[in-house]
Amino acid sequence: MAVCWCYCIRPQSAIRRRCSKALPHCGGRTASGRIATCQFNKHTYNKQTYEQREPDVSRARNDATDQLSFELHTTARLLRRNYDRRARAHGLTRAKWQVLWSLSREQGVKQAELAERLDVAPISLTRQLDVLEQEGLLERRRDEQDRRCFRIYLTDAAQPALTTLRELAELTRGEALAGLSHEEIVQLKSLLERIRQNLGREE
Repeated sequence: MAVCWCYCIRPQSAIRRRCSKALPHCGGRTASGRIATCQFNKHTYNKQTYEQREPDVSRARNDATDQLSFELHTTARLLRRNYDRRARAHGLTRAKWQVLWSLSREQGVKQAELAERLDVAPISLTRQLDVLEQEGLLERRRDEQDRRCFRIYLTDAAQPALTTLRELAELTRGEALAGLSHEEIVQLKSLLERIRQNLGREE
């Protein structure tokens, strides 16, 4: 019987041993019953093993991506829900606090720009602005460069509501980030910024 020598790959060494049976990478038995010479090459074997694993790796990546999309959507929904719940207790609906919060970051924007920023229909924003103007929380001023347009500004009367919104935001943020280290929060912020930039490229 011809002898087939294979290499059993181990972490620290390659041990030459006598085959007790035809392995998958050996030639197997010939028609005469003799064991064919093994042409095993560890690099080829490892490459084949990687190629066999590759579909599993791709599938795992797709599963992780699907799960990430779900987590992002669910997290955003829970943040809005918890913030809305706290704001409603102070008489601040989502439509109201979104306008106030956006204007606190940049005043004097055009009504059309504000509608686009909030992703709401212009007519819906007009109704909300009417309510806030009647409550004395904001005012419309004609654009000096284009008299057909109005720019929106907060009044001093809006400051107490903004203070409340900031306090509620701090509470909600603290609840969401509980247990995360400073380094983890910085890393999370960086990753979310990159995702946002990717999504905003077509805008």
